[in-house]
Amino acid sequence: MTTLSKRMMALADQVSACAVFADIGTDHGFLPIYLVQQNRIQKAIAMDVKEGPLSRAKEHVQKEGLEDKIELRLSDGLEKLEPGEANAIMISGMGGPLMERILSKGQSVATEVEELILQPQSEIKEFRQFLVRRGYKFLSEDIVLEEGKYYFIMKVAHLSYLRNGEGFVPTEEEEFTYGGLLIQQKNPTLYEYLSREKSMWEETYHHLLDQEESENISERMEEIKEKISLIEKTMKRMEG
Repeated sequence: MTTLSKRMMALADQVSACAVFADIGTDHGFLPIYLVQQNRIQKAIAMDVKEGPLSRAKEHVQKEGLEDKIELRLSDGLEKLEPGEANAIMISGMGGPLMERILSKGQSVATEVEELILQPQSEIKEFRQFLVRRGYKFLSEDIVLEEGKYYFIMKVAHLSYLRNGEGFVPTEEEEFTYGGLLIQQKNPTLYEYLSREKSMWEETYHHLLDQEESENISERMEEIKEKISLIEKTMKRMEG
């Protein structure tokens, strides 16, 4: 039975039971293998833009005897996936701008699935803003700490697919920056993350106080004060 890292397990937990699951950038293929073994999904399509990761995934799929359950495809993002072919799609472990490109190029596919599980590695605030501009609503969010790094996970679906007004749309700056559902749920890992960020920015601010005053230093200090203020506002919401 395949075992997953803490981050990968958190991603797997977001996948609802479904017929066909597509893993974009599958790397070793461990996630679709695990979901099949858990009977969470009936079939998986594991995709990657490079031959190397697909070869490793193929070895692992064969080792577990799951060739009839997991199909491997060489694909740039969602290129080799047809609209309606998968019920759920996962894109994780990539930078936010790259994920935006994948979702933009594969818009006809991405807007037709029941759920998209996404875990951007960078520019997370901007990525949430992109999702809202493109008509996606948030179904759930999670944050996990693994080996000293925090990972933000979000499950979304397009409003054209959703019914009865389900899903959450962030509107406030702190909701785009840190995750509106995490704030609403008073997620303890998010609160821990905010506490750490506040301490880090306060330390940076005090360090700048010792620097020779200049226009650049003053601008940077104002930026940091705004970051700390947003963190404090978010923590206060979570404490309320």
